Amino acid sequence: MEFAKISIILLIFLILVFCSFKLCVVLLLLFSFNLLALWLFFYFFSSVTLWLLLKS
Repeated sequence: MEFAKISIILLIFLILVFCSFKLCVVLLLLFSFNLLALWLFFYFFSSVTLWLLLKS
């Protein structure tokens, strides 16, 4: 009986750890994607600005 309780608790703990790890990975991916999007936007904005300055 005690072993069953301990194994259930361990299983729940493992699931929680796995879910939080997955959540961390997802958040990290989203964060890096946002950084990439910001970098691309900055690059696009600066190139357009440079093009407009050269054109005028």
